[in-house]
Parts: sequence; structure tokens; C-alpha cells
Amino acid sequence: MINMKPNRIMLVMMILLVLVVGTAVYGHRYLNKSSQLLQQSIDKVEDNTKAGRWEEAKKELASIQENWSTIQKPWTILLDHMEIDNIDTSLSRMEKLLETGNTPLTLAEAATLRQYVKHIPDKEAFNLKNIF
Repeated sequence: MINMKPNRIMLVMMILLVLVVGTAVYGHRYLNKSSQLLQQSIDKVEDNTKAGRWEEAKKELASIQENWSTIQKPWTILLDHMEIDNIDTSLSRMEKLLETGNTPLTLAEAATLRQYVKHIPDKEAFNLKNIF
């Protein structure tokens, strides 16, 4: 019976390790997938802006904002709140820039937003660079 306790402890430790690693993998996959979805929409806003299709760009931005409201909740659990604030701020700026029809500034803000969204999965990845 004495040998059973160390085996149970090891079993519990292994189960906890699998849960932690599994959660990390799932979280990273979710960040990757949602980040790519947002980046694709940002690309569409950029393309429409370059072509002078302001209404289509506004519609795509509305789609981004709708997706973001869904994505933001899980990201809040996984990320630093400053990252989320940066994305919120950039979306607000882009909305106002699209209203003015300012192509250079809208494209610059789209690039900024893309960078905010793009670097998050890399920053949160489980690798040696992020550990040390």
C-alpha cells in the first residue's frame, strides 16, 4: 500500500501536466486562427482603400469590429490587456480615417493594426525565446 501513494501522486502530476500543455496548445491554435481571420479582413480593408472603394472598406471594417467583439473575450483571458487596448484604439482610428477618406493615413493605420494582430500568436507561443 505504501507504493500506491507515489504512483497516485505521479498520475495526478502527469494529468496536470497534460492539462496545462493541452490548454497551452489549444490557446495558441485559437490565437493563430483568430489572428489570421482578422489579418485577412484587414487586407480587404487595405485593398478597398487603395482602390478608393470607401463603402466596401467601411463594410469590411464593420465586419472586423463584429469579429473582434467575439474574439476579444477569449483573448482577454490569454493576453495582456495592453495588447487588446492597442487593437481597440487602432480600430477606432481606422474607423474615423475611413470616414475622412484619407488614403495614406488609413493604410498606415491598417498596417499598424495588422502588426498588433500579427505579433500576438508569436509573442504567446511556447518556445525558448519567450521563456527566457
